[in-house]
Amino acid sequence: MTPYTPHILLTGATGFIGRHLLPLLSDCRVDTLGRSPSSTIPCDLETTVPTLPSSSSSPSLPPSNSSPCPSDSPCTAVFRGEAPEGSAAPSSPRTQSAVFRGEAPEESAAPRYDAVIHLAGTADPLHADPLNNHGTKRLLQALEPCPPRHFTLVSSVHVYGNDPGEDVPEDCFLRPDTPYSRSKIRAEKACEEWCARHGVTLTILRPAPVVGPGMHGNLAHMAEGVRRGTYMHIRGNQALRSLVMVDDLVSVIRQTLGVPGVFNVTDGKPHTLKEIADSMARNFSANKRVLSCPDGLLRWTFRLFGWLPPVASLRAKYINLTTSATFSSAALQAALPSFDPYDTCAVMARTHPTYPYRQK
Repeated sequence: MTPYTPHILLTGATGFIGRHLLPLLSDCRVDTLGRSPSSTIPCDLETTVPTLPSSSSSPSLPPSNSSPCPSDSPCTAVFRGEAPEGSAAPSSPRTQSAVFRGEAPEESAAPRYDAVIHLAGTADPLHADPLNNHGTKRLLQALEPCPPRHFTLVSSVHVYGNDPGEDVPEDCFLRPDTPYSRSKIRAEKACEEWCARHGVTLTILRPAPVVGPGMHGNLAHMAEGVRRGTYMHIRGNQALRSLVMVDDLVSVIRQTLGVPGVFNVTDGKPHTLKEIADSMARNFSANKRVLSCPDGLLRWTFRLFGWLPPVASLRAKYINLTTSATFSSAALQAALPSFDPYDTCAVMARTHPTYPYRQK
């Protein structure tokens, strides 16, 4: 079998997830697309339709032969580094099924990405729809002349709403209730329609809150509160949360190239907020402790002073913190039987026996 180097277009390469994903693509030719001047294709998807290279000789991040494809999952031959039979490089925009059967793609002057991995996005409510929704559509518009074989969209479990319940499956009714979640659903629908029309294999990943160096959002704020001693646990709160390590998420992104479907991505273990906070505290110091407040005292405060705006805001946070939000990863485990994610809380507490910790 002729060795073949997959050609991948990656958006959001300088973001939190993208920085962790790039090392797993070291055996691929990677074109990066984003706002950074260092991107192969500098472009702000929030405002601009990108201009993709007109030939397969476009500059890419060079592959490294020292890092083989880390997956023994049911990836396609192309993403295991095998060339389609009788072909030196994939090219023309034909239906994907023939290529996945190992047939040679037709020659074409235009480039053909083996996969597009779309990470670019924002949780900022003012920019969510322009970037997450319309930016995705601009990317698809740019790919129209020559669609890729595969498209991966990294979405979010926020599409299920702020009160999803426990062990939520992918086919659960979607209840977007924020600009961010609505923009993610619109991006999913756009990709589903476009990929179906062009015969492109589509993977939609819905990760739980992602933990790792450089994380942001609510988890980062919580960690900072724990570090400063300002975070307070609600005593007796048994609400559960799903989490996933960024190492596991990027591994899933790589392993599901060529695997169609919609998948929640979690570590498969529901965690209480106390477990999460205690793990963060242990990460900072073995002797650090998290303060707690009696649940009854908070309820009493809400009854007496709930009419005050600051107390009303606190009550909204209380409701969120005492509501479970966990997601089933059964579909992902069925697609990737060998996927064995880290216990996120054990990693944060620095007690996981096999996690490759970096020096502080």
